[in-house]
Amino acid sequence: MTLTPTGPETTRLTAAWFFAQATLDQPGFSAADVASFVLIVMGQDFAVAEINQRGLKSPKFTRGRLMPQESGIHNFHKWVMRQVTSAACPVGPMPRKLSSNWNDRAEKRRDRDMQLAYQANQ
Repeated sequence: MTLTPTGPETTRLTAAWFFAQATLDQPGFSAADVASFVLIVMGQDFAVAEINQRGLKSPKFTRGRLMPQESGIHNFHKWVMRQVTSAACPVGPMPRKLSSNWNDRAEKRRDRDMQLAYQANQ
């Protein structure tokens, strides 16, 4: 699946399915049936994502929380924060007060949440 931004609030999704020849050769297997089912699920996901996006514009929304399974997203956010707060940023560094104060608290909460989730699954 490939997500391509097409504007500030729009994205184009391109999906492709690849099956091993052994799978394609199985009696009763239908790639078209798999694609049809996935399109139903994706349609449901899109509807939920659009509702979430509308909610992000609410004056009541301040920030969201990532699930422990989304640690890759969290790591990417930390990387972006390091880039925009560094002196090497092409547009200049973000003010340290804004970035470090919020980021430190958010990171501590995130680390605590991930630790609790890990302990709960042990």
